[in-house]
Amino acid sequence: MKQVFIFIVLSVFVLSFAGCGKKTSDSSSGLSSVTLKNLPSISDMAKTNSAAALASFDPYLAVSGTPPTLKSITDANADTYFWNGMVAAINTAGVASTSQKDQFWGVVEAAIGGAGACYMSQATAKSFELMLEAGTSQCYMKKMPTVASGVTIDSGSPSTLFDQQTADRVVKVTTSDGMIVFIKISGSDSVTADVYKASLWFCNGSTVDGYEVFEINKTTGVFTANNSHNDFSGKGTSSISASLKVGADGNITFDETKDRIAEALYTGDWGTFHGGVTINSANKIYTKMYNKFGTWTDKNYAVASFSGTSLSDLKFLAGGYKGESGDGVHNFNYSGGTEFQNTYYVATLTSALATEAGLMTFSTDSFYSSLTAPVFSSGSYSCSTTANINVTMDFSNAAVKAVQTECESDRLTNYSYCNSAAVQAAEALLWH
Repeated sequence: MKQVFIFIVLSVFVLSFAGCGKKTSDSSSGLSSVTLKNLPSISDMAKTNSAAALASFDPYLAVSGTPPTLKSITDANADTYFWNGMVAAINTAGVASTSQKDQFWGVVEAAIGGAGACYMSQATAKSFELMLEAGTSQCYMKKMPTVASGVTIDSGSPSTLFDQQTADRVVKVTTSDGMIVFIKISGSDSVTADVYKASLWFCNGSTVDGYEVFEINKTTGVFTANNSHNDFSGKGTSSISASLKVGADGNITFDETKDRIAEALYTGDWGTFHGGVTINSANKIYTKMYNKFGTWTDKNYAVASFSGTSLSDLKFLAGGYKGESGDGVHNFNYSGGTEFQNTYYVATLTSALATEAGLMTFSTDSFYSSLTAPVFSSGSYSCSTTANINVTMDFSNAAVKAVQTECESDRLTNYSYCNSAAVQAAEALLWH
């Protein structure tokens, strides 16, 4: 994964420095001075809008205790948070009681949130995992310009390397792993001084196996990122769109009063996954997931309230969900709601969030109409492009390794805690 991180990292680095072009604009948004040092982390997209009161949209809520952060939920503690220990109890006894069978899926009011609550959480986590890895990579590039050693440039300096010029400029970065990434900074004659655009393409030998395009419009504040990859982890595309603003403290941040949207479509040995996440100004996260493995398909929709300042401390307070799963022979539908109370999530089947999620009709929503594996094309990108500047990065260097340790410790990864061996064993016992 280090190679992937290097690639995405560089893209964010470029995007940030591209905002420091030689030609400036009269940006009414106050974003004319966007640089790497003041660009917010992509993970900050999940910041709560302090102006929106949670109780204003769901008076049913009786949230208590401290919910776990999404990042902290694992195979080891999912039973505690969603089943209140029932998974372990069933596996220890080797049999499930009638009461446990009724409650396991989260369909008994005021009992455990169960599988329904778990899958609601996992679907959102999986979507973020695929779409927002750039948050970790951005951390790399915020740190890299300040490391004492390990990065060399054949001309210029880190502070001006990716400044926007009048003409387009290409930078070639070679890592100690032997991987290569080309970075094209579009000049102001190409995109105007109000738009900062960085196009990256990644080379495995002489083959382009991925590319990314980032833009910031400093007048409107619109931020977009689009990418396509075909590498060892699979084949896929993803996109992010949001808006930036200058906060009251003078720092640039994501505008939490506007929608922040991310979407991903990936395929690999594990199947095909289509996920979409929208975070709105009312502190709600809307998640859509359509997943297929062999003949088995899963469709999931969730509406959740949350708190947090970034993905690192994002917590689900309550939510509603609806889903369909099956292989054409064995099929089941589920819906409900959940909220955190005291030490675990409980079922809240009649909450406003559960009612809202229940309005989803999978057959009429275009997101769920089809699931086609993405097709990768390298387009006009080439691994023989002549660069204006050459950069090397040494990941065996101690200073660079320290940055690596810091940034990768904050990743969102391996989100399949609802399908752990323990949960699957308990599920099997439900049918006996």
